[in-house]
Amino acid sequence: MKIAFAVNKLTNISTEIGNLTNLTQLNLSNNKLTNIPKEIGYLTNSTSLHFFLCENELTNIPNESCNLANLTKLDLSFHKLTHIFRMSLVTLQH
Repeated sequence: MKIAFAVNKLTNISTEIGNLTNLTQLNLSNNKLTNIPKEIGYLTNSTSLHFFLCENELTNIPNESCNLANLTKLDLSFHKLTHIFRMSLVTLQH
């Protein structure tokens, strides 16, 4: 399942995002997001995950993101991040 809400004015993501167990791609680029819910870490069943979160207003990424063992693409460009989850970025494929 792919979800794309890029180039909108979203300010938050529902915690229900963690229930989308078949999610493979999430594109929330170019919005007004200030945080990502910790429930994003519940997306552990997908075989490959691609997250595009660039050009928002994020300052941190939840530690629960460490649970995303199948995360293969992550775009966090153009933010003011002061804290990023503790995860070995070596596990990222590309």
